[in-house]
Amino acid sequence: MIRRFIIVGSMRTGTTFFYHYLKDHSEVNMASQKDIFFFDKNFYRGKKWYNSFFQKNKKIYGEVSTSYYLDEKAIKNISKSFKNVKIILINRDRKSSIISLYFWDKVVFYFFNPFFFLKKKNFQTFIKDPRVKKSVDFENIYKILKKHFYKKNILVISFDRFKKNNDHVLKQLCKFIQIKFYKKKTIKKNVLRNYRFFIFQLVGYFFYKFFKKKGAGKNISIINFFRDNYIINSILFKNISDAQKIKVEKEYNEHFLKNE
Repeated sequence: MIRRFIIVGSMRTGTTFFYHYLKDHSEVNMASQKDIFFFDKNFYRGKKWYNSFFQKNKKIYGEVSTSYYLDEKAIKNISKSFKNVKIILINRDRKSSIISLYFWDKVVFYFFNPFFFLKKKNFQTFIKDPRVKKSVDFENIYKILKKHFYKKNILVISFDRFKKNNDHVLKQLCKFIQIKFYKKKTIKKNVLRNYRFFIFQLVGYFFYKFFKKKGAGKNISIINFFRDNYIINSILFKNISDAQKIKVEKEYNEHFLKNE
């Protein structure tokens, strides 16, 4: 009997790590790429298209998406498609989540748009975006999940706890999915000089422009490679200085003091 699980969570909550951790697990049949957008953008393509992302020699199927939890229609599509599917929601402290999302938005903007360095992203504009507020409203997301799934089939993982104690959270996850825990080696962060970073930007830009024309099928795997690769993630975020982080954190505190 096939068992299924889906990890839902905002970007910058460790979804990429969890995807690779489970993809490397001997018992788990993970989707061949992260974020296939089936239950929201590609549901019309049907289950045959969806199943093409999975191998057929394992009994536990799983996928990771950073978009489903923002769309109640996608949540409904999941509940209608699979009975007893298990849902893993990744939660994160609101402040660190918003700041991390802001820097990721900024990094992606520069990474895929290397010719527009003069355009600066304003944190105050970013934080007022309704989509940002929605993406960190974990309490509301949990309520929506409870409407469509049994409580026993929902696991909430704390990203903040995961950063402090990886093994504890991974054991919790494995127990919920009913698979054996294994210890995954962490990858050391890599730092490149600015000129090498610029080359990454150029490559990312042209790949993005070329594969964007191909639609949301399997061709997006190249884009996912640049976005989800551990090393590239580390390179991109290493280019954010401590001064920038302190400045944005100060702006965050000022914003919420004014709006209390």
